[in-house]
Amino acid sequence: MKNYFTLLAFFWLLGSPQSTFSQTPQWHFLGDTIIEETWMSGILTHLEGDSPYVAYQTFNDTAFSWKIRRFDGNSWASLDTTGLGAHNFKLLGTTTSGLLQIVYFDHEGKRFGLKRLIGNTWQTISESPQLAFFPYLGSYVFDNENFYAAFEDVSLDDKITVWKFDGSNWSTVGQAGFSEGNVHSIVLKVSNGVPWVAYEDWSLGSAGIVKKFDGNTWQSIGNQVFNGDPHDQMDFAVSNGIPYIAHADSSTQNRASVLKFDGTQWINVGSPMFTERTDFLKLAIDADNQKPYLLFEDNEPSIWGLSALRFDGTTWDYVGNRGFASSSWNLEFVINKGVPIVGYELGPFGGGASVQVFSPLTATKEPPAPGISFQLQPNPVVDGVIQIQLDNATSTDAFCQIFAPNGRLLYSKILHGGVGDATHSFEVGDLPTGVYAFRLQWSNGKEWSTKRFVVAR
Repeated sequence: MKNYFTLLAFFWLLGSPQSTFSQTPQWHFLGDTIIEETWMSGILTHLEGDSPYVAYQTFNDTAFSWKIRRFDGNSWASLDTTGLGAHNFKLLGTTTSGLLQIVYFDHEGKRFGLKRLIGNTWQTISESPQLAFFPYLGSYVFDNENFYAAFEDVSLDDKITVWKFDGSNWSTVGQAGFSEGNVHSIVLKVSNGVPWVAYEDWSLGSAGIVKKFDGNTWQSIGNQVFNGDPHDQMDFAVSNGIPYIAHADSSTQNRASVLKFDGTQWINVGSPMFTERTDFLKLAIDADNQKPYLLFEDNEPSIWGLSALRFDGTTWDYVGNRGFASSSWNLEFVINKGVPIVGYELGPFGGGASVQVFSPLTATKEPPAPGISFQLQPNPVVDGVIQIQLDNATSTDAFCQIFAPNGRLLYSKILHGGVGDATHSFEVGDLPTGVYAFRLQWSNGKEWSTKRFVVAR
C-alpha cells in the first residue's frame, strides 16, 4: 500500500504556537497533546463542524464532575457546566442553530434526557418515558433537532427498539423489538432523515444484519452481510443513501473488510481482509466525494497503534504515518470538509483525551513520553500466563488493573518491587479469548501507562 499525500484544505485551523511547520499533510494534535492532564473517563467528542467539542468526567479529591471544552482555533476553552448535573452522558452534539446539546440516561428514573446550553446555562429540554431497565447496549444519534436511540430491549428478549425525540414528543420508530433475536454491536445512523441500523444477531449465528426504516416498517437490506463474531469490531455508515459496513471477525482472521450495498447485494470495497489483525475500527465516508476511510488499531508488531486508510477507487492507501496514535480508546472518526479528524481517549480508562487531524500547513509537536515504561510478554497469551517487565521503575509500589473490552474492571493488585527493572507474572488463563487492557500506575498516583494484550487459545 502507498501513503495518501493529497493536499487537504483546513482553513479554520492554524494550530497552537508550536515549534515546527510542514507543507506535507500529516497527523498532528489539535491544540494540546492531552487536553487535560488529569484523571478522566466517559469521554464524548463532537468533531463535526468548525468547532470541535470534548466532554469528560473528572475527579477532584472528593467528587466526580463533568467538564466540556471547545477548540476555539487556538486552544481548548472551558465551557460553563452549570445545570449539567452528574448523569450518565451518552451523546454530545449541536443543533442546526449551533446550540450545544447532550443526552444522558438517568439511572434512578430510568429515562433518557436531553439538555441544551442556552446562554450560559444548561437547560433540560425533555425526558423520555420510563424504561424498565438500563440500556447496556445502545447507539445514539442527533439528526438536526431530532434525537434517536437504538437499544437492546431487555423487555423484548434483547431485540432492538428505536426511539425518536422530534423536539416535542418521544415515539417508537416502527415496531419495538424488530430484530430477529438477541443482538450485539448495534450501530445506528440517520441519513437524510431516514434511520438505519446495523447489528450482530446472535440468534442467526452471529450474522451481520442491516435494516432501514421505510416510514412504516424496518426492511432488511440484502442478505446477512457477514457471519463471524466481531466482538464489537464492526462499524456502519450511510452516505447518499448507500450503506457501508466495516468488520473484523473470526471469518476474516480479525483483519478488516469493508462492504457496501450496490442496490442488489453486498460487495467488497477493494480487497477483503486488507488490514493487519485489528481489535478496534471506525468507518467514515467523505461526503464530498463518497470515498470511504477506515481507522483501525494496527497490530503489525512494529506499529501497534492507530492507522488510517482511504479507498481511492482501486486500493486502500494509508493516510499519513501508520501508528500515529497509541493506547487509544473511545474512538470517534469523521471526515470534516475533506479532512480526517480522530478523537480518542488515551489509556484507556483515565488517560485523558486527545484530538488529531490530518492536514497541511500545521504545527506539530511530539506527545509526552509515557509515565511508566513496561513490556507485556508474551502477546498474544496462549498458555495462560503473562509477564510484566517494568523498565527503570521509579517507585517501590505500582497499582495494576486489568479491564475487559467493554471497560469492566476484572482484576486489581498492588505490585511490590524494588526500584529499577522488575518482572511480575499474572495468571490470565481463566479469561475468555479476546482483547484486554493492562494499566499500571505508580503509588504516587501521577504516572501511569496502559497496554493492550490478547488472550488466544
